Amino acid sequence: MSHWIYLVLTLTGAESPSAATFAASQGGGLPTVSISSSAGPANELGEVTGSFEVSRAGGDISSGLTVQISIGGTATLGQDFHLQPAFVTAVSISANQTSRLVTFEPLADNRLEGEEAAVITLIADQTAYIIDPTLNSASITILDDPVEVELTDADAEASEAGPETGLFTISRTGGNIDGAITVQIALSGSASLGSDYTLSPSFVTAATIAGGETSRVVTLTPRADNLAEGPEEATVTLLPDNTIYNLGETISGTVTIADDAPVIQISSNDALASELTLDPASFTVSRTGGDVTTSITVGIAIGGTATLNTDYSLDPPFVTAVSISGEERLVTLTPQVPFGDLPDDEGEETVIIDLVPSSNYLLGPEDSVTLIIDDRDRWFFDRFEDTLRVDATVEQ
Repeated sequence: MSHWIYLVLTLTGAESPSAATFAASQGGGLPTVSISSSAGPANELGEVTGSFEVSRAGGDISSGLTVQISIGGTATLGQDFHLQPAFVTAVSISANQTSRLVTFEPLADNRLEGEEAAVITLIADQTAYIIDPTLNSASITILDDPVEVELTDADAEASEAGPETGLFTISRTGGNIDGAITVQIALSGSASLGSDYTLSPSFVTAATIAGGETSRVVTLTPRADNLAEGPEEATVTLLPDNTIYNLGETISGTVTIADDAPVIQISSNDALASELTLDPASFTVSRTGGDVTTSITVGIAIGGTATLNTDYSLDPPFVTAVSISGEERLVTLTPQVPFGDLPDDEGEETVIIDLVPSSNYLLGPEDSVTLIIDDRDRWFFDRFEDTLRVDATVEQ
């Protein structure tokens, strides 16, 4: 953004005679001093300089002359501009010289100021010089070169899997690049800072672009969780700051976070249990995706012809849910044979384990297993009866 700074010479009074004529009219040998400005503009942008010149006419030029001045206006010396040679209250014209050129150097800054003016006024010293009343003041107008910020680049796709990060880039132009600026920011969207993602550098309401830098890259890192959320969005919006910067064209950007929901499946390791040998059956509830560093509770429905805690027990014991720490959980089914059960012929019994849907996870294609409890105690009892009958026949 370009601005111009104009150096305006302020003239007062009616048309006057030349400085030499004016000095002669005042009598004596005192010189007449005046101030004039260069025609070229000065500007914070590129720090293009302007100048003004303090001159003397008449009098003895073999000696140096110190001209008293005052600096006023809305611009501040040292903050908005410098003068070369540096001075605050006086300008010296060297011996055998009729003028002194002073360079006016605008200073770029990181403030929204609008137009400012520096007014240089000659101050009377009746013992040293006479002031030309028509050329006694010069006013320099400084137009601002404000900072402008916007979002320039973004990696708009992120994922909980990995995780794969997203990026925002906050850029600046104008102003004093050597000074740091703080950009106000608003976060919005269906994703929540802290629970769904983190930002680096860490911030909530503002990000700082360091001095000497033209941009700041902000990295968004998704956080894996144990929720089936679907894609979520994180939106960064730059907010105005009426004292430091203007906003550019692009002030908002969105990163979409792909979900990596836990997927739960169940599989049988040994589907057959035996009452005769109390040989157990087993199955595994496993998970992929999500945050495997935290446990997840999986809903379970138990069915079949066998009865829990009568015909079998489960380790770990549960009725409606099982907790998985890490990637999987092994569950063992052990048949139970109460005292006196041998004469009862139950036949094979089944245990059906079904996974129950939840908002915390998705179900994979393997969501049910059937285990069989083999009633071999009946087989053993029948063989025992046959042996008794054979023995009885032999004895007869």
